Amino acid sequence: MPGISGSRRRACLRVLVLCLLSWLAPRVALAQSCVFTASNIAFGNVSTLNGGPTDAVGTINANCTGYSTPYVRLCMSLGKPVGDAWTQKYLPGPSGQQIAYNIFSDPTHQTLWGSYYSSGNPPLVSVDLPVTGGNASTSLTMYGRVSGGQTNLPAGSYSRVFATSDTMFVYVGYTGTPPNCMATNSPVFTAGFTVTASVIADCNIVAQPLNFPAAGVLNQPVRANTTLQVTCVSGAPYTVALDAGTTPGGTVALRKLTTADGKTVNYQLYRDAAWTQLWGDGTLGTSTGAGTGNGTPQTLTVYGQVPAQTSQPAGTYTDTVTATVGF
Repeated sequence: MPGISGSRRRACLRVLVLCLLSWLAPRVALAQSCVFTASNIAFGNVSTLNGGPTDAVGTINANCTGYSTPYVRLCMSLGKPVGDAWTQKYLPGPSGQQIAYNIFSDPTHQTLWGSYYSSGNPPLVSVDLPVTGGNASTSLTMYGRVSGGQTNLPAGSYSRVFATSDTMFVYVGYTGTPPNCMATNSPVFTAGFTVTASVIADCNIVAQPLNFPAAGVLNQPVRANTTLQVTCVSGAPYTVALDAGTTPGGTVALRKLTTADGKTVNYQLYRDAAWTQLWGDGTLGTSTGAGTGNGTPQTLTVYGQVPAQTSQPAGTYTDTVTATVGF
């Protein structure tokens, strides 16, 4: 037989290599995976005296690639750091104090965001993503809420770190019926984030009217007292100043009551029942009230006196004094 030339042998070898590559190519599988990132939840400044909650949000982003299935199910699990419960979370702060908060899966703050390990109470979050060109992505919102009315907490910074061990994001590609998240815990991706809040020094003040008894001839002092209620964040020092009032000519050292037609009667306000410590704004020989907040209402007594003076015509005499709490 005639032999095969060297050039023909080389051509045949190349064909065999190409055939082998075409046979192997369909057997190469694409890597199916999802990558997750989580942002921090920062509540910012929190006033524990306003009675209402403080809200903030964070996000969890998911990007999935390499899928040949029509859908990917994400099972999004937030655990509980040490010291927390499944239904109540806390941010540690100054002196071992903790502020209560929670993370919800809905903007109405009704459904707590649970975990694979919370046995469905509260539930973890599951999301089904359609796959396009092998890829799928989404961004989910974590709705944080600090409970209102935690008036016994001191001012300062509060924070909690969700380590990667506190999160578990499972992803599974599927066709037909979605997999059960509570029966699926792999493959898994973790991503940590931090929750922070800053309790601010804050105070509220409520004043009651001061009503002097009716008097005729002002040949002796006329006295009465009233109260101020001050509520300040625990540990916050405060002062209470009283201004000169709204009657023209009045000062913090000698206030005036007036009638609608401009007649006046002198009076004064004091910090003590002996009527010796003028209560004002710290000027003209006056001083201010002071205290330290404990998160509950504190009562300060204001002592009023109309000193003996030339009597004025009968009528109703009034003044409006503004009490200001500084902290």
